[in-house]
Amino acid sequence: MVRIKVQVLVCLISLCGSTIALAQAPPGASRGPGPLTELHSIEKAVWHVFGRVTGLNGKPVSEATVRVSIGTGRLGLRTLQTDLQGNFATDYELLVEQYKKLTVTVVASKSGYSDALETVDFGAADKTWGIELTLREKSQDPDQLSQADLIQYVAPRLRQAAAADWKSTSAAKDWERGVDELLEQHDSARAVTALRRVVQREPSCVECSLMLGLAQMDSGAWNSATRQFSEAAKLASDRESPRKTEPLLILGVLESWQHQYKKAAGFFMQALAVAPSDPLLLQELGRVLVLQQNWEAANQYLAEAIKAGAPAESRLLRARALLSLGDAPEATTEMKNYLGGREAKGMPPFVRALYTELQDRMQLEEYTKVRLPRSSSAKFTSKR
Repeated sequence: MVRIKVQVLVCLISLCGSTIALAQAPPGASRGPGPLTELHSIEKAVWHVFGRVTGLNGKPVSEATVRVSIGTGRLGLRTLQTDLQGNFATDYELLVEQYKKLTVTVVASKSGYSDALETVDFGAADKTWGIELTLREKSQDPDQLSQADLIQYVAPRLRQAAAADWKSTSAAKDWERGVDELLEQHDSARAVTALRRVVQREPSCVECSLMLGLAQMDSGAWNSATRQFSEAAKLASDRESPRKTEPLLILGVLESWQHQYKKAAGFFMQALAVAPSDPLLLQELGRVLVLQQNWEAANQYLAEAIKAGAPAESRLLRARALLSLGDAPEATTEMKNYLGGREAKGMPPFVRALYTELQDRMQLEEYTKVRLPRSSSAKFTSKR
């Protein structure tokens, strides 16, 4: 932020006791006959707003549309476009009296991606800092746990585990309001507003920080959500027993989405050391092992996940592992259990593809069961 001073000559013209006009004059202007004049200094500040847009893989996204708003209607709204390095920048020249501090909301969008959103409170800082936005492709990898499923599985656990002895009664109300907005009303923006107040009032609540992170992620604020999850994990690790596994579970899923499978497996293994029978942890570790093509270990953990009551997706993942291990009959059984009477033709393409591959493998195995006659299996001996 750069501060500048502008001298303005204020001309007051009184009519019926009311001031009706203000005129601007250059610095050093003198008073003359006529209306009363007075020289004032107006201080302005130049705020440099800049940042970068990347994909989930960390690579810059060029030609993305970036909308910058400082909350003053159309006058404070700027529409920009990222360059080849994904960068954007603009300056705001604002009156210091009116803008003693600044909050900026930035939305990045591009065809084929879900919108990314970040809100940054610069306060009254002398310097601004770069705003990082992450665009995620709409066509998410079908092998991965979806964002919707992550929220669906984890948020109810957080809701149930949240501390009942709130220090602030208003925090309890905001908690219920925020969770309802996220899970029932599907309004992540309102959920973020309510849950942010909860975190401010209950800074030691791990579940509150994680729920805020889920709401931020759902609203498109990937970078803010990632920071929130990391802070929650640190908060949980600083505590004594019992340890909480949800921060490690979420961080593991985030690493998996970025194809960092070893890091993801590390988070899941840490969490399983605390909760070895957690069905969702077992499933997600099994998923990472499938993506690493570690079929035997994947089959083992997915079988444990199913036994522990994991979602039906565990059976689909295990069917894939079993097929790769050459056990088509058992893989077919898991596929049938996954479908639960549903027709394969009504399932997503990746499910239909696996189903077709299983059928082809089973037919091939039926053919190979036909043995040659005994007379054709003659034994040969080497000639001396």
